[in-house]
Amino acid sequence: MDAISTARTGVVNAMSSLDSAGANLSNAFANSGDPNTAVIDQIKASHALRASLATLKTTDNLFKALLDIVV
Repeated sequence: MDAISTARTGVVNAMSSLDSAGANLSNAFANSGDPNTAVIDQIKASHALRASLATLKTTDNLFKALLDIVV
């Protein structure tokens, strides 16, 4: 169950990072700033989210395989 907890935390953190990067991007455009850092942060958060979701999917598949072996 530890993998599920870790992946869930990763998803929550990545979603928070995406939200923050989106706000920073909006502020950069509103204030004629440089949006590059915010875009890079969005890309990094997107990759982190995908990795956490892949961990959840893999853990789910492992639990299913274990149940198939037991049954």
